Amino acid sequence: MTTDMPNVLTVDDDSRLLRGLSRGLEESDYYVLTAISVAEAGVHLERERIDVVVSVQRMPGVTGLTFLSAIKEQYPWIRRVILSGTVEAYSGWDLSRHAHGILEKPCSVERLQQEIETVLQAELR
Repeated sequence: MTTDMPNVLTVDDDSRLLRGLSRGLEESDYYVLTAISVAEAGVHLERERIDVVVSVQRMPGVTGLTFLSAIKEQYPWIRRVILSGTVEAYSGWDLSRHAHGILEKPCSVERLQQEIETVLQAELR
């Protein structure tokens, strides 16, 4: 895949939510890849240039923060956003070790687009 648009990988074990977010993001200026598991996401990460990974926190077998931490180690240039049903549970955490942004799930496509733009413009840490 070669594109000038930012490449966004969305990861969620809920295929219905994944399709909805992906359709909304495709209408903006992103090339969107989807994965229903961490294993599937790993295939995309190995084969494609990914600019942003958006992952849910709760997935079978692994948390989103653990997954995003692994991405940070292996692909430090990729921006990372976590979607969680309980954002307040992370107050006081240093999320920068894991993610560049956090959003409460469910979130609107517009809010996700804003967060992606914010992390794309932010300096990597």
